[in-house]
Amino acid sequence: MAVMGKKKRIVTLVTVHAILILLVITALFPIALVVLNSFKPHVAIVANPLSWPESFTPVNYTSAWSYAKFGIGFKNSIILAACTIVIVLFTSTLGGYVLATRRGKVVNLALVYFMIVMTIPIQLFLFPLYYVMSYLKLVGTVVPISFILAARNIPLALFLMRTFFLNVPKELEEAARIDGASELWVYARIALPLEKPAVVTVALFSFVWSWTDFLGPLIY
Repeated sequence: MAVMGKKKRIVTLVTVHAILILLVITALFPIALVVLNSFKPHVAIVANPLSWPESFTPVNYTSAWSYAKFGIGFKNSIILAACTIVIVLFTSTLGGYVLATRRGKVVNLALVYFMIVMTIPIQLFLFPLYYVMSYLKLVGTVVPISFILAARNIPLALFLMRTFFLNVPKELEEAARIDGASELWVYARIALPLEKPAVVTVALFSFVWSWTDFLGPLIY
């Protein structure tokens, strides 16, 4: 019985691994085919897209880089992402700290407001924002768009930072206040340094959100 059970387990493992390998090959084959065809001229791709390249040439990459102006696009994307990260981090850390350390109706209303804002799609504001940016002659500029992208990402980033600030030991903040430290000093020297992982997390999220956004830069 033990031998039969062992053989059954081996057969099961082999079958599972064979299925997984087949799925991996199925998923990676189109990607590998695209990579190989990217090194072939257009005539060879049309003639036989499954053939191996006769010679690997980077002409397609250089042509796409020059004609599509990818260099300018990368530069603008980096500037846009950097500005968005700075705005989101500055506002979300300050706002998250206030919402985590304060109590009252105003704080509750602010939390409800930001929760509602997260449910509103940005498409509702495309035409009003475009009208304002056109009136201010800001269409086609990179930095003002970062404020729009940041406004979309601030509510979630603010809730993330608030959650992290709630875990800061209150004893440290109270001891600093007893010693005469101001609220800004407590925020900058105690609370914020303890939340470096949260800051990095929000920065990464902001980078991904701004880097992958297509609709905003396309319209504005």
